[in-house]
Order: sequence, then C-alpha cells, then structure tokens
Amino acid sequence: MMNDVAAGLMQLTAMAVVILAALLILAAIACAVIAMVKAKKSGNRMRVRYDVISIVCVLVAAASWLLNFGWIRVIMTWTAMPFIHAILFFFVNHFAAAYVKKSRALNSFAVLSYVFYMAAYLCLPDYGDAPPAYVFFSQFHSDWVIGVCNTIAAIGFAGSAVCLVLQLIFALKTRKRTLQSENIPTAETEQEE
Repeated sequence: MMNDVAAGLMQLTAMAVVILAALLILAAIACAVIAMVKAKKSGNRMRVRYDVISIVCVLVAAASWLLNFGWIRVIMTWTAMPFIHAILFFFVNHFAAAYVKKSRALNSFAVLSYVFYMAAYLCLPDYGDAPPAYVFFSQFHSDWVIGVCNTIAAIGFAGSAVCLVLQLIFALKTRKRTLQSENIPTAETEQEE
C-alpha cells in the first residue's frame, strides 16, 4: 500500500516538473519571439543576427540533451538547470547584442559565450544503468574520450557562466557610456542633481 502511494506521489511530481518545464519553455519562446520582433522593427540587424545564433545554439544543445539522455541529464533536468541556463543565455546575449558594435570586448565575450555554451552541452558525457559511458550523440564510448569530454564540459559550463556575467557587466557599462554621451539622464545622474 505504501509503495503505491510513494509511486503515485513520484508520478505526480514527475508530471508537475514536466508541465512546469513545458510552460517555462513556452514562456521563454514567446519572450524570445517578442524580443526578436522588436529588434527587427527597430532595424538592428546585429541584434537579430545574434538572436538567431543564440537560438541555433540552444536548439543544438537541446538536440544533444535529448539524444544523449542518461542519469546526469536526468538529475540536471530535475533541477531545471538546462532551462534556466538556456533562458539566461538567450536574454543576456540579446541584451548585449545591442552594444556589440560599440565594444570589442563585448563582441569577444559574446563569441566566447557561444563557444563555451556549445562545448558544455555537446561534450557533456552521460551514464546509463550499465557501463560504458557515452558522449557526443552516443557516438563515443572510450574512457579516455569520456575523460577529455568531461573536462571540456566542465570548462564549458564555467566559461559560459563567466562570459555571461562579463557580457552583462560590459553591456551595462557600454549602455551607461552611450546614454551619457547622448545626454540622456540616468537614475544616477538624476540623483546627483
């Protein structure tokens, strides 16, 4: 009897997580479409280009996620980490793309962000219930390759997080400089007066 109750609770929890993840994905897609439409209407081709590259990166990472599914990805999915990472990745790149032309460092961080994001998801190995582990769309099963890919994935996740933070910092600084050069009052300048 207790096993049936526990199994029922587990199924309800799994369904709730799947529904929540689906709603999160749909909301992110809607926000991405709205952001791209606004960028296209404003005539900012660079921003649209960076948005398209971000979406392609997220789609390739999702394909890798689905075709390499194992215990590591199950655990990461339960924590909603890939969904949150994809949403942050898109929106930070979308915000930074508006200022890429004005900052070479920001452009470099944007490119590095794409590289690290793709490396993290494409090289993340996974494990089933029985050995061996597998990586890169289940094509490689060698322990040596798994070790190298595990290192690349760890560097990719860390590098992606660092690049996203640096992109945000540099975009905010560039935005502030742009607003000051155009003499548009910001919250800080209004407080000084």
